[in-house]
Amino acid sequence: MVLNKIKKQGKNIIALIGILCMALSISIFGTMDISAETVTKNRGFTITPPVISVQLSPGETHTQKYNIFNDTPDHTYIGKPVVQLFTAGDDEGSAILLETNVLSTDQIKTLDWVTFSQDTYRLEPMEDIDIYVEFDVPEDLATKGHYFSIAFKTTTVEGSQDSDGITTSLREQIGTLAFMNVINPEKPATEKDLRVTSINPVKLYYTDGEVDREKTLEKYNKLIEKKDANKIYFDTLFDDVGIIYTLKVTGDLHMRPSGHIFVGDDLANPLDKIEINPDKKIAMPDQPRTFYILQPISEKIFGGQMITTQTFFLAKDGDGYETVKVETEAKFFP
Repeated sequence: MVLNKIKKQGKNIIALIGILCMALSISIFGTMDISAETVTKNRGFTITPPVISVQLSPGETHTQKYNIFNDTPDHTYIGKPVVQLFTAGDDEGSAILLETNVLSTDQIKTLDWVTFSQDTYRLEPMEDIDIYVEFDVPEDLATKGHYFSIAFKTTTVEGSQDSDGITTSLREQIGTLAFMNVINPEKPATEKDLRVTSINPVKLYYTDGEVDREKTLEKYNKLIEKKDANKIYFDTLFDDVGIIYTLKVTGDLHMRPSGHIFVGDDLANPLDKIEINPDKKIAMPDQPRTFYILQPISEKIFGGQMITTQTFFLAKDGDGYETVKVETEAKFFP
């Protein structure tokens, strides 16, 4: 896995969707997209699941099983897990770990929800272990999302050797993220909405016959620095065009946007149907989240056509509860 972005804001940075990884005791967290199917792996240690997203009620206890596999020749201790809260970072899906000294009194109490079946564990080479974590939700809470990171520190047992007989000293962390929406019908969310803040075409650039994501986004960002994003047009006779769209969740709950973008001409003739967010990425409250469809949106588009996109989004609370439907329309490619 590649750490494709590193930020320094006086706080540790982690990936929202699902990767928490620290090697050799260096406190650097990379920004990566979240995928519900991703498994966090760090130098031979694997934790599953890397991300959970659940919906709970006040007074409910959720027991979560995590599995850690030691795919190394080292006899390893796992010390007491470290629990921190996190909040939304940028529109690329990053998150910011919150240090205790910036937490409110209520947030500090939230850390007490998390308890472990035991504080320390030992793993033999090629052994796995199940760790049970309980999240105890207090009574009488208002509807709100709560977000935890859990880091497990691995330490080589003194005197253990690697496959070449060399004594090793291992210090690493692997981790997981927990997204929890607490729903209280008697204290509902003050606002719960999903908005499309922008939807724009993007010219695709290729390297060795494949879409070059880095070059495509670099060219797009330079273009919107010079122009209003709503006035960007391309001639589809010569250019392959994808779509970049940004959503924003308002209120106190995270969501998993899903749905389709329907592409048609200006006479409403259907040309294409594109699934949005196929990786089931999470959109955090009050933070824009940008998604990229970096593939030609239709082979049926002719140069000079006015193209209309009708977008139908569904938003899900936590573990699949439908809450919001959004329809929007945009026109481009004159």
